[in-house]
Amino acid sequence: MNKISKNFLFVGILICLISKTAHCQSVKIILKNSSKLLNGKYHIYEPILKIQARYKDTTEAKNETPEELMTSIVSSNSKLWEKYNAAEFDENESYTFVKGIEYELLSKLEFEIDSLPMAIIKFKLIKPDEVKKIVGVAIIKKNSKRWKTTSSYYVNRLSIAFLVFRENIMQNLILKNPKNNIEKKLLEKCYSNGLDIEKLLSQDFTKEQKEYFINPLNW
Repeated sequence: MNKISKNFLFVGILICLISKTAHCQSVKIILKNSSKLLNGKYHIYEPILKIQARYKDTTEAKNETPEELMTSIVSSNSKLWEKYNAAEFDENESYTFVKGIEYELLSKLEFEIDSLPMAIIKFKLIKPDEVKKIVGVAIIKKNSKRWKTTSSYYVNRLSIAFLVFRENIMQNLILKNPKNNIEKKLLEKCYSNGLDIEKLLSQDFTKEQKEYFINPLNW
């Protein structure tokens, strides 16, 4: 992981919560060493969106949406296809392709950094013959008309928070909309002129708090 500056920047985001009832609210998130994030949209997939291999080659994989990129990733069967999906690609790295993997998309945060569209997608990875589902996050950006995977130190810590915390908890924290006293107390510790991601990730939770806040597959 890249070295991160100790300087804080207050990052203003317009969060649009997409659910049965659309809800938009101007909020702030505090990150380290970040450019300004704009035009954010937070989405919880209800129901969970299952992504399976369905493209035969890159001519079918347009990757015009984040979901199409995730479909392209599980459809990939060559190093050339991996390069097609990636904004940064290491020619010397070896790649292993596993047939039959699937994603279950859980949540998504879309935003812009310096006018560049980006997103963080939280998912469950399902491998053939493995019962346990692995929870992960993908950082992606849109170059021209196509979405591609990327790595960005601007949003690394934010992506970790998305990975660790339950989807509904992140929703309530981002929108500063606690549903009960335990969420309210956490916000009081982590929200000051914006949701402070570093403070959120440094909390020393009790066992009961972990069970409430933390994704059980990540602890």
